[in-house]
Amino acid sequence: MLVSHRQLIGLSVVTKSGNFLGHIAELEIEAGSQQIYSYSVRARRLFGLGAKFLVSRAQVVSIDRTRMIVDDAVVAVMSGVQRKQGVAPQIAPTNS
Repeated sequence: MLVSHRQLIGLSVVTKSGNFLGHIAELEIEAGSQQIYSYSVRARRLFGLGAKFLVSRAQVVSIDRTRMIVDDAVVAVMSGVQRKQGVAPQIAPTNS
């Protein structure tokens, strides 16, 4: 199935167990392989602020026209980082 970037932006992101995490806000593409490297997800808004975090393509279970399903481990890592640092978590490595 081919999906355009316009169809991915705004797509709901949920875990395998059904927890809603947010919506896809941006994509990072690896230029050499021309593949999606990670998805930037804007988390649920809390007090008007929407934290962003990255989900690597390895953590994606499936994508269809209505949602992207990710591993349940994304929630565990996200919760631990938020609790310890009080900042928006970064789930996938970046090329900085």
